[in-house]
Amino acid sequence: RITADAFGLTVEATQLGSHQDRNFLLRLGTDGGATKLLLKVANPGTSAVELECQSAAAERIAERAPDVRVPRSRPGSTGATAMAVEHEGEQLHARVLEFLDGSTLSGSGYLSPGTVRAIGRLAATVDLALSDFDLPGIERVHQWDLRRAPEALDALLPYIGDAALRARVRAAADAAWAVVERHTDDLPEQVIHGDLTDDNVVWSDPITKRPDGVIDLGDLNLSWTVGELAITVSSLLHHDGIDLPA
Repeated sequence: RITADAFGLTVEATQLGSHQDRNFLLRLGTDGGATKLLLKVANPGTSAVELECQSAAAERIAERAPDVRVPRSRPGSTGATAMAVEHEGEQLHARVLEFLDGSTLSGSGYLSPGTVRAIGRLAATVDLALSDFDLPGIERVHQWDLRRAPEALDALLPYIGDAALRARVRAAADAAWAVVERHTDDLPEQVIHGDLTDDNVVWSDPITKRPDGVIDLGDLNLSWTVGELAITVSSLLHHDGIDLPA
């Protein structure tokens, strides 16, 4: 109903998993040649302005890095990509995106050096495409912005029930931030994907499994440019055979 009313599309929908939004795989057309799309209903805490920024960023990446697959947004009946919809008396915003076939690199499985390099190239390519990207509303207070790590930790650390573990995490975080803080004024800033991890890159070739697509721009934000690299590297450390030197 949402897809029909807001985007004029008659589809079959299947629910997919998500962390903070509600995602549905849409099939448009006959089973043999059905077009796949994605309906993403955003968390109520995400504004239409933020969603339009995400749509515009995907367009920018597609234009400047045509070899990188990104989920571009389809405009709705008003011409906007973020359409207001009502569910159980609450206003939400929905978008219809292109669906990227393939799989992610989630989990702890082995990643070849070539795959790791491909993830690094994706992160670099995306950041270069977004290097001068700027729209009203692009900067926001966001818990995944590494510039705000101390605030996020102050809010979340009390939820670690094990006192000894909580103290270890606090000590490690404080020691790390003491190093970072000495350089914060010198770190370049730009709009970054903000969550370019093994969960958010996809591959289409089942033989090489080299990632060639990027999904989920939900953490898009103005932040430290090097934060992108830090986030990408951190997501690889739980894979078999990967350590800091690797």
